[in-house]
Order: sequence, then structure tokens, then C-alpha cells
Amino acid sequence: MSQDEFGSKDKWYLRPIWTSPSFKLLQSLWLLTCLVFLYVYQGIIVSTYAADRLKPQIEKLEDFLENPDVIIGTYENSYPVLCLEKLANTKLESVLERIKKNLIKMDTGIPQWLDDVEAGKSAYIADTLYSKFMIGERFKLTGKCNIRVVSFDLCSGYIALATRRGLHKKYMRKLDEGILRFNEGRLAKRHILESVLYYEICSQNIDVVRNPLDLEDLLGAFTILGAGLGISVIYFIMELAMYRVKKN
Repeated sequence: MSQDEFGSKDKWYLRPIWTSPSFKLLQSLWLLTCLVFLYVYQGIIVSTYAADRLKPQIEKLEDFLENPDVIIGTYENSYPVLCLEKLANTKLESVLERIKKNLIKMDTGIPQWLDDVEAGKSAYIADTLYSKFMIGERFKLTGKCNIRVVSFDLCSGYIALATRRGLHKKYMRKLDEGILRFNEGRLAKRHILESVLYYEICSQNIDVVRNPLDLEDLLGAFTILGAGLGISVIYFIMELAMYRVKKN
């Protein structure tokens, strides 16, 4: 539409802007804005969920100090008990006292305390492979799979054996094999290996997200968005100025 159709130059009129460069740039930036905010909110929701749901509640002994309501336990007369004795006269001595109040006996079947662990009410310290075996066995029988095993260095165990001189090598070799089976918890049995495999399937070896998404992660996206909006505004002002110069 032209100005002559209105009889005056000081009237507002419609002008096709769909093909103007500034409008196309503005459209592109509008779409970019929608995409940026879409992925921002999606990333925040997903990462916050991952931080709350996938991250283990307890990853090291120090975490027990921040969770005084969590019950800590282990098996009585087990090597973790001996290793935990070294916590005496340290800042973690309170953790040791809490553990001594919840010593449990080794029994058969699926322990009932696994339900409390899944609910976040308790945590138990045990051998890594045995823990995976119990969780895998529970997953195989019940389908429940919301417990993870976190490994951390507690202490080193050594067995020293003194024998008389001249003991037969065949006997020593059998003794070594017996000690090895004891240390590995008789893992050669098929059902134990199968349950450990079930745990690996259950956990799928997922690398948990430790921290939720923060603004530093979004700095690049907002930098691109801000630069694009700035260029769009400058381009629009230049086009408007050129149009007014041409009009005058």
C-alpha cells in the first residue's frame, strides 16, 4: 500500500514487513529464545531429578555426620567392625558408636533391613560383592531396584600364618586356595555370580549426576541469546534510520 492512497503523509498505513531483514532476524531470535528457555527448563528439571534420585544419599563416612537420623549398621564379628575401630578418638567416633548399636547377625534369605535402606532410613556397611549379591537376589525375587552399592576404602586386611619349617608345598598350596575361597566369599558358586550379575543389570552402571544444573552451565546459551538480541536491535535501528533518511 502506498502513501498516496491516503491523501496525506502524516497518516499511519500498513507496510509489508515480512520480507524485511530485521523482521526475519527478529523471527529467528524469537525462535532461538523459545529453544533456549525450553532446554533450560528441561535441563533444570532433569538434572534436579537426577541429583535427588540418582545420587546416593551416603557416599562416604563423613556423610553420616550430615545425616544423624540415618541408622548405620554392619554384621557383627565381621572385618568392617575391626576396621571401623580405627575411628575411635577421631571426628568420626560418633559414627562408630552408632554402628555398634546396630550390629546384626548373618542370616539366610533376603535381610529385612534392605527395605529400610531403600526408604532412606538406614545404611549398612558390608563387603562390596556380598552387598551386590544381596541386592541382586532381592531384585531377582521382588523386582525392587532402588539400592546402590558405593565402594570406599576402609582398611586393608592381612592374614599371617606361621608354620614349621619343611612343610610340604602341596599342603601350602591347598591352604592358600582355601584362604582365597574364604576371602572371596565362595564366589565360585553359580547362584552368587548370577545375583551379582542381576545387580549389574539393575544398576546398569549409571554414572550418577552429582550436581544439579546451575547458571554457569547456561552461560553459553544466554550469551548467544543476548548477542543475537543485541544484533537484532542494532540492525532494526539501522534499518529504521535508513528508511527515515530515504523518506526525507
